[in-house]
Amino acid sequence: MEEDEELKLLKEKMLQELMKNLQKPKTKEINKPIKITIENFKDIISSNNLVLIDFWADWCQPCKIMEPIINELSKEFNNVVFGKVNVDEEPAIAQSFGIMSIPTFILFKNGKPQEILVGARPKRDFENLIKRYIRE
Repeated sequence: MEEDEELKLLKEKMLQELMKNLQKPKTKEINKPIKITIENFKDIISSNNLVLIDFWADWCQPCKIMEPIINELSKEFNNVVFGKVNVDEEPAIAQSFGIMSIPTFILFKNGKPQEILVGARPKRDFENLIKRYIRE
């Protein structure tokens, strides 16, 4: 009989915990850049308010310089989705935006390209750009 009572209390506790977790607001927090492919590109830019996409390649030295900056920004701005398009693996995406130099960064708002930054840039350039679009 005592075992049944313990089991009942355990079930009640688990149910309460489950209910508490269901009541928590769900936020889509992504704190690292997402790999963008032809398969997920449209979904990512259309289902997020602000998306900053980094067009890059493994062999590109300026791209490597920018990688830690983009990683830091993705942790600091959790209301912005950061994506990376490897131009060697996804040439169709790069060609559709006329990417001629890398790194190139395109900021999308509500699925539409807003601004383009080309080349290695200081972190503050990205901070200023993002803050300007967050305020709008």
